[in-house]
Amino acid sequence: MRNILFLIFYTGYVMATDLNNLWASIEKNSLDYASSNVDLEKGQINNLKAYSAALSGASISPSDDTVQISLNFSPATFFALDAANKTLQESKHSINHTQSLLMRNAIYDYLSIVSLVKQKKSLSFELDNNKKYLEKAQAEHSEGLLSKASLGLWNTRYNQSKINLINLEAKIADAQNKLATQMGVNIKTISTFSNRNMPQVKSIFSVGPPHYVKASKSKRQSAAAAEDASYLNAIIPELTLSLSNQNFGPNKVTPSFSFSINLSPVFDGMTASQDLRSARLDMLKAQRENNFNIQQIKQKISLFNEKIKAAKSSYLSAIDRYKANRAELELGKITETTFSNSIVDVSKQRKVLIESKTDLLKNYVALLHEYGQINSTNIKELNKLLVNIEAVT
Repeated sequence: MRNILFLIFYTGYVMATDLNNLWASIEKNSLDYASSNVDLEKGQINNLKAYSAALSGASISPSDDTVQISLNFSPATFFALDAANKTLQESKHSINHTQSLLMRNAIYDYLSIVSLVKQKKSLSFELDNNKKYLEKAQAEHSEGLLSKASLGLWNTRYNQSKINLINLEAKIADAQNKLATQMGVNIKTISTFSNRNMPQVKSIFSVGPPHYVKASKSKRQSAAAAEDASYLNAIIPELTLSLSNQNFGPNKVTPSFSFSINLSPVFDGMTASQDLRSARLDMLKAQRENNFNIQQIKQKISLFNEKIKAAKSSYLSAIDRYKANRAELELGKITETTFSNSIVDVSKQRKVLIESKTDLLKNYVALLHEYGQINSTNIKELNKLLVNIEAVT
């Protein structure tokens, strides 16, 4: 109880400046992460319950020095225990999958904030230029040197860029609130990538199935053991070993054996066979999903690499066009409309570049998840690409 209260009061003061801090904050402060650990403890308790079933009875009577213990030694019992162990393993893999999803989605949200924060610079550039030329247009219009239409153009462009920046700030606030409420992370500063450099994500060497595939395999194994236990329970008598010192006084034990035959478990075995078929199909479905996800993500990473190259070239060209148009505007060679369009184009092309790099990093994180490789080591490597610190608001 004290730990829960500590989490509730502590989460509002966490500041994550990079992915490493985000990772640590989720492990310490996310209530969803804590809930997954509770689910694991429940699975462990259920596993102990299965073992207790093998101990069919135990009684101690201190008043007459009687101790009696009954143990179930039928083959079905051992297969049932094996099924319980596989179920616990499935639970562990499922919880690891939940935590991997939690980390993946948190990194997605973090990178979304990175993208939005970097776009602020683009919209600020647009706003500052439009404000500068609006003030110039107002002065020239008052002196009769500029038409009302040109003044209206700069006024419209200035107000629109102001609205765009306000909308962006609102999106950032929503993104901050999402991480704050779900992950207990209150982000005030953030690490961002560079527009100049190409993100060089490292290859993944330690490749393995993700946790959801491992869970499906454990579920199939558990279902197979449960099927064996059901049929063995039907065809082999239940064997019970009883130990008691009741008849021979203290410190003397008399063993006795008994068995029973019950054909009703045959129907349980038939049901278990259907469960096994379903578990096999679920496992094949998970494996197929994993294989196709990996293929698709790798293809998208390749496409985003090409998109980044094109977006960077377009962004640099937009800057050159803006500079050239600014000089030509001063010489009266082009209209205000043409120059205004070049301002918007710089902001637009920079936004495309930022979003392309963000999409590349998100897909790389998705690939780590599909390989079961979202861990602190790989996140540290990914964090090295975020080289600049910026204020979120």
